[in-house]
Amino acid sequence: MTFELKKPLAPYLFFIILLLLFFIYGYYLNILYGNRMLLEYAWREADSLSIAFNFFQENLSFWTPKVHFQGWGKGEGYAVGEFPVIYYLVAQLWKIFGAREYIFYGTTLIFTWLGLFYLFRLTAKILDDSFWAIFVSLTLYTSPLLAYNAWSCVPHVIAFGLVWSGVFYYYQYCSQPKLSSLIIWTVIFSLVGCIKVVFLGIPLAILIAQLLLQQKYQNTVTFQFHHFKQVWLAITLIFFSSWLWIRYCLNFAQQQEHLQFMLELDYRITQSGQINLDYLLASLIKQTNQLTQQIAAQPLIFSALLIGCSGLIILSFLFRKFDKLLLGTSCLVILGVLVGVLFNFKYVIHSFVQYTTQILPQIFNNSFFYWTFIASIVVTFVLIFSQKAKQQLALISILVLLVSVANILLWPFYFKTHQYYSILVLALLPFNLITILDYLKQNYPLIFKNQYLRFAGCALLLISIADTALINRAKYYTEDFFVQNGLSLIQDDKFFKDFQGNKKYYSKYDKAYETITPYIRFIGLKRTDKVIVIHTKIPNLVLYLMDQKGFIFPSNQDLDRQKLQRALDLGAKYLITHKAHHKLYSQISDIIDHKLGTYQEIEIFALKTTT
Repeated sequence: MTFELKKPLAPYLFFIILLLLFFIYGYYLNILYGNRMLLEYAWREADSLSIAFNFFQENLSFWTPKVHFQGWGKGEGYAVGEFPVIYYLVAQLWKIFGAREYIFYGTTLIFTWLGLFYLFRLTAKILDDSFWAIFVSLTLYTSPLLAYNAWSCVPHVIAFGLVWSGVFYYYQYCSQPKLSSLIIWTVIFSLVGCIKVVFLGIPLAILIAQLLLQQKYQNTVTFQFHHFKQVWLAITLIFFSSWLWIRYCLNFAQQQEHLQFMLELDYRITQSGQINLDYLLASLIKQTNQLTQQIAAQPLIFSALLIGCSGLIILSFLFRKFDKLLLGTSCLVILGVLVGVLFNFKYVIHSFVQYTTQILPQIFNNSFFYWTFIASIVVTFVLIFSQKAKQQLALISILVLLVSVANILLWPFYFKTHQYYSILVLALLPFNLITILDYLKQNYPLIFKNQYLRFAGCALLLISIADTALINRAKYYTEDFFVQNGLSLIQDDKFFKDFQGNKKYYSKYDKAYETITPYIRFIGLKRTDKVIVIHTKIPNLVLYLMDQKGFIFPSNQDLDRQKLQRALDLGAKYLITHKAHHKLYSQISDIIDHKLGTYQEIEIFALKTTT
């Protein structure tokens, strides 16, 4: 038996495997049985679906997307934030095929598969081996996090798929500089930056690696120094386009007197859509004071760090050694700046202990994928600092790791409930695996080509796919035959209990909202009539399900009378809520006019209009 793949056949085999995984991962179960609104990230998916549905229903301008939740500014529901190209595209598809949620999920899946395909092509070009190219790409796809979100409305996975397309075209440009490749790369990453700006850390890491090693490239035939000028012009255009879009979002939010659905910007640095310079200045002073206190408490450590970094920089330039010394300099300087200036050591330790012990095992599960990820980082670092790995790949791996670290430090509180933020961290795995495999190819070609090693890779990959498939299928349909007969293969079944709990809650409180729309239209509510809904803090979930504009008030706390009055001032005419929340809406009996009707357990009231 041989695992050598003929190059012309490898892409077809790769797509056949992806099609098989569509059924193995149970995406079709979602179409047949499930409503993803009862699963994790439902609130985030409701935001995306709400934008697309408003595009579909109202023929809105591309530049002014809306959601069902009306906001507390002018109450018009504008939600400019992520570049709305995907939402707009889905809305156009809905106009052709009908407004079906699985069309949105399928669009996301196509972008994910394209990204995996370009990762396959990139790896095949670097390693000149189709088997390991398929292995690297499919190993990434065995992450439960990526497998689940590939069939979703979460924009992070779309940006992640585009990243690998962009990296491939950049590699094409470096291998054989053609302006067309550079233009495609620029367009792709300009789009990535406008969708999720944090993903620009990956191309930036690649460019920094090339800049640090450019002395080698200046002497090559295919990639002269003037090509770097073109590349840096392109990256300038990419970041400038992202900056322009962010400025547009902030200015638009200022006009609406309310900020919602922004790109991953810290809400604390914005105030009514403007940059809060007072907060930025106070934060800088606070971090500077913390750094000063740390230096005063541990002068020897910081002095050694400063002298070491300075010495490495001087030695690098004196001896022009763009290898181990430069790698060490880059790591220490960048990591020192991140830790010393922006954060304190206790904060860093706490964040990483929480991340590695609570979040990483959920992202990579308890199977081959998780241990492959950890082992790949360790082995890559061993190869880097023993100077045995290809220098460019090694440096890229380090810088992508630093990008991931910075991402974790910037948004530490979001990862537990927003696990899809960790999709960026998944980029570490392909770069590390490619570095290791390239090392084997260059130094131990017999091991690289060894059939037993490839057989072991296949076996581990199949185990990981089976594990991820059970988790994914259980989320869609816990009564699935394979789930019921494979539970013993999964060590931690906590998520089964969580999903069962979510399903019961959804069936009791939210299920009726899926079919309530004809009834509320029958009793006189138009989709543009603004309603008050007592539900949860999730802004768009039930509003999207019943296609109704309005305002959300949490059901787990007393109603905010000030916001209630604001909702009335903005035109709220009706109250819609579950009977279970009777104690809450009895608090506002003074603004309730009369009851309009009941649909299952949902009650609808007319409100008194303000004078």
